[in-house]
This record gives sequence, C-alpha cells and structure tokens, in this order.
Amino acid sequence: MEINEKVVVKDLQRLEQLIDMVNFEYNLYYKGETDNPPTMNENLLKGIINKYRVYQITNPSLRNKYNNLMSKYNSFRSKWKQHITSPGGKDDNMRQLGNKIVEKLKALSVKNSDQLKVLIYNKLNTLIEEGYNINDFDIIIKGNKIEVNIK
Repeated sequence: MEINEKVVVKDLQRLEQLIDMVNFEYNLYYKGETDNPPTMNENLLKGIINKYRVYQITNPSLRNKYNNLMSKYNSFRSKWKQHITSPGGKDDNMRQLGNKIVEKLKALSVKNSDQLKVLIYNKLNTLIEEGYNINDFDIIIKGNKIEVNIK
C-alpha cells in the first residue's frame, strides 16, 4: 500500500524532532534532572518507525531520509541502552551542558521550552564536536528571537 508523500514528509519531520527530543530527555534523565526516562515520546517515535515497517516509502529521496533517520535513531538507541557514565568524560560534560541550558531557560522564565532546549543543546553539541571549547554561554531573548552568546 502506498502512502501520500505529504504525509511521509510530515512524518519524517516529526520523526527527526522526536529523535532529538528523546535524546535530550534521556540526557536529562541520566544526569538526574528527571526521575523517569522519556517513555511517552519514545513510544511516539516507535509508532512512526513501525508505521513505515508496514508502508513502503516509494520516493527515493524520502526513503533515503528515512534510512538516515533510522541510522541516527539506532545510534542513539544503543547509547540509551548502554549508557555508562564516566565522571569527567564526554557524557558528563554533555550532562553539564544540558543542566546549564535548563537553568538558564528557567532563569528567563521560558514556558514550554522543550523544543527550545533541544535546539540549543543540539547546536552547542555540534559546535563542541567541531572542536570548540564552550565553557559558558548566555541565552538572550529579544522579541521573538533567541540568541545564544558563547563566551
């Protein structure tokens, strides 16, 4: 059975958001910021994945995007399942980064900041992986725009 391409595009966007969100929430869970793992969002994620085990994506570019997202998901999933904390290691530093983001958003009284946390975390994580040393940063909200100033 073939599925509408618009539905596939929407599902793939949602899948990508959920993967990033669940990864961020697992990082919060592992550092002790939350008491429970993100089972609800992980179940939503698995629902979309299971949907495309039944329905085939016929568009080659969308199929490629789905395969890339599945690779990303599988990479994170193995990390979630085998998470071992090494004090002072990369996981510990990433936890500290996540803590700082949460604290700074709380200080700014940002409501419904889940997606914002994920976006900032992913951007800073990308910069760290590129070799930047991020010791401190500020989050500034100007109207509808958000800036992250790295010190």
